[in-house]
Amino acid sequence: MAGHLGNKRVTIKNLEVAAIDEERELILLRGAVPGSRGSKVLVTHKRPQPPVEDEIAESAQVSDADEKEEASQASGSSEKAED
Repeated sequence: MAGHLGNKRVTIKNLEVAAIDEERELILLRGAVPGSRGSKVLVTHKRPQPPVEDEIAESAQVSDADEKEEASQASGSSEKAED
């Protein structure tokens, strides 16, 4: 017996839905769809990704909080040294 040629799951991103034929229950895709004609294809929604700007803003808020905490610790230790 030969090997299992094509026996793997393949994920293709950025395919566009060209048309939907509700009468024949078909989804027409634009792009390189793997597999042979008549084979089954699993179509899923793209997972939403947060914008990059939000990640930058969140990291800036975390670093600001860290700086404030470090400053309060530094001022607290200098006050103890003065006592």
